[in-house]
Amino acid sequence: MAYAEKRGSKWRVRYVRPDGSSASESGFDTKTAALRWGQEHETGIRQHTWSDPRDGAALLADWVELWWAGQDLEATTEAKYRYLIDHHILPAFGNRPVSTFTSPEEIVAWEKRTRTGGFSHRTAADARSLLGTILGDAKERGLVPTNVAVKRRGRGRKRARRAIAVRGPEKVWATPLQALLLAERCALLSGRDDDFVMIVTVAYTGVRWGEVNGLERPACRLDQLRIDWQLRELAGRVEKVPPKDDSHRPVDLPTFLSALLSGQSTRTTGRCTCPGRRPECGGHGQYLFLGTGGGHHRRSTYARRVFQPAADGQYPKAPVWLASAYW
Repeated sequence: MAYAEKRGSKWRVRYVRPDGSSASESGFDTKTAALRWGQEHETGIRQHTWSDPRDGAALLADWVELWWAGQDLEATTEAKYRYLIDHHILPAFGNRPVSTFTSPEEIVAWEKRTRTGGFSHRTAADARSLLGTILGDAKERGLVPTNVAVKRRGRGRKRARRAIAVRGPEKVWATPLQALLLAERCALLSGRDDDFVMIVTVAYTGVRWGEVNGLERPACRLDQLRIDWQLRELAGRVEKVPPKDDSHRPVDLPTFLSALLSGQSTRTTGRCTCPGRRPECGGHGQYLFLGTGGGHHRRSTYARRVFQPAADGQYPKAPVWLASAYW
């Protein structure tokens, strides 16, 4: 029977090998994760499907399972890694013994096939980078002699890399007039004054999408915003979490925007329609910007229905009645 024990700030699990000897695995952040890992491996032993992930003959899929249990990742990073593992790394290499990764050319060819197979350059590069991280940890365990997934500096098409760096798309910054017109058009297309205030707030403060959606009344302090939270979308849910990289900060407001936000704070109900007495968004009836019907704005939906059509200069298909307070 597997059992877990505390080792410093981490947990270690002990389990019994097929030959009856005791073995252990360390590096787990919680007791539950350690026990789950040990129980899964003992189940494999009983069903005669187990291979020792610390043996170079173990499959990459087995090593990834061991490696994954020791990771402590942000929810969005975890979802991204899981996608890359399940849809790119394991389908290509899951049934390969870890010890057989000896050819850098094979990894280069795999990355190229990923790019030419309908996936973006970023996806292909991220998949290779993650494989490099996984094999790098395998190298530290002595499972492979070298990490063949790591890109060596100075290799590849230098001219192409320089061309991409030089000819990359130039960032376009909206002028104050363009920001005002874009906010106006968003409000016309949605039929909601709230969208005008929200887009102007983004334009003049530089807050992220999740941060503007996470703004609550207490964050508005006369001539400043206080950014302490954001709303994050993950697997269909909206969660209230600290801002990216823990970038808690005050943001100065111009006088006109302070007045707009003060009016928005007074006018909006602030109550979201998330289910449950304690919704995952952590709302307490204080949100400044909510979507139609009281739900939270979803990035892709808002971009498709409002923001991109507004940027493209589309007009409403029918007359839209708006309050005149901000016009």
